[in-house]
Amino acid sequence: MCEKHRKDDPWEEAIYAVGDPEKIMKPTHLNSSLKSLFPRSWPSMSAYRRQLGRMTGLGALLLMGCATQMKAWEPGPVSTRGAYEMLQLDGEGLEKERGVVYGALRAQIDANPYYKIIDFTKSGVFLDFHENGVWVRNEEMPLTRDQVYLQIDVVDWRVKTENSEAAMNQETQYIGVVGITATVVDTDGRILLDEKPYTALAKSENEQDLNKVRAMAAQRAVTLFVEDLRPMVVDRQIDFDRQHADHAEAIAFAQEGELQVAGILFRNHWQQNPDDPACIYNLAVIRDLLGDTEEALFLLDGLSGNYRKNEIANYRKQLLAKQAQLAPASQD
Repeated sequence: MCEKHRKDDPWEEAIYAVGDPEKIMKPTHLNSSLKSLFPRSWPSMSAYRRQLGRMTGLGALLLMGCATQMKAWEPGPVSTRGAYEMLQLDGEGLEKERGVVYGALRAQIDANPYYKIIDFTKSGVFLDFHENGVWVRNEEMPLTRDQVYLQIDVVDWRVKTENSEAAMNQETQYIGVVGITATVVDTDGRILLDEKPYTALAKSENEQDLNKVRAMAAQRAVTLFVEDLRPMVVDRQIDFDRQHADHAEAIAFAQEGELQVAGILFRNHWQQNPDDPACIYNLAVIRDLLGDTEEALFLLDGLSGNYRKNEIANYRKQLLAKQAQLAPASQD
């Protein structure tokens, strides 16, 4: 799906620079391009280029700094604090059962625009739980802010039978029962989801469907977990700092709802221009839109006191209020 990297193309150079360990803030587990990270987005790359070309004529308006209505991701029942790459570790359960559950998980995550599953089941990394938290064992490189570890354990996998009350001849029903638990751990070793159980059923009156009802139940159990992760998309009025033309690409992606891509581009720009307050501010806005109020506050706190002083003071108050409101949300 990815096109070959053309070093003579400035746009491609900017995108592929994200994969260069010397040009990003923290090491990443992936040596892949943005195209492979977001496969649903990149087929429309030419459309984005055309759009950016049309934006040139609106440059004067962009420099005015008007607030823009944006789509923000408010955390659902389970908050990943702005992380959208889920490094899936190997869990408990028989290999065949885990294979069915993991296949259902990949299919459902790949079908939504919010998260991406990265197979880490063969990496040797595992979670070692203790009374005060969790240790991540065999980790070669730390997670980035965009990543979390995910472990799915299969704790129930069976078929039970019962008589159908609706049938005149009391036919036997075969009921698949699948139970899983999900654990999510972030870059700081915090447990965002602690072995939360999800159980689902599927029925059939055909004895030949024993494998089928278990697979259907597995799919439904995974759906319950994915729905817990799904953020609520809400409209927000956002004021980007548009004074620098080299931020236009990232802002354009953000306005199209591609918050992950915008965040990567701003972070890459920040690495190359660490004293650019507009980039730091805009990255804070993106992290806020993704649901990571913690890093948004960290970035704002690092800005000079003279930069957008009143705006940032008000913005910090909003973020602190949101952080206090969402603090217990991930400990269901």
